[in-house]
Amino acid sequence: MNKKVKFLATSLCGLVLAFSLSLANANAATIHTTNSINKNIMSINSNMGSSYGAIFGYATQDAYLLNNPSPSCTQTVGHLSQGTRFQILESPGRGWYYGAYGSDYNGWTYGWIQSEYISNITVEY
Repeated sequence: MNKKVKFLATSLCGLVLAFSLSLANANAATIHTTNSINKNIMSINSNMGSSYGAIFGYATQDAYLLNNPSPSCTQTVGHLSQGTRFQILESPGRGWYYGAYGSDYNGWTYGWIQSEYISNITVEY
């Protein structure tokens, strides 16, 4: 009788251990690391040097790049299409980004855009 109780206790302990290890592995599989920056946190330096890496985001919708950071500005310098990558070069901390989209092959378009139009901001080192 004592051997049965001991075997049962050992079996239960083994099952609990196996179950907890499988949970730990399942949890570990869902942990993701990212270097995304919340677009609402305007802690990005206004002068972004190369030591910070390349800071970029993607347009959440079609939007115009403006000549200066003012909602009343009517002079556009380019049209940023939804999903286009936008390299952020400056952020004065008032809800605006200055940057560019394009490529070395096709040329770059520089201008200002409100931060609400850009999401998924990441830093590439």
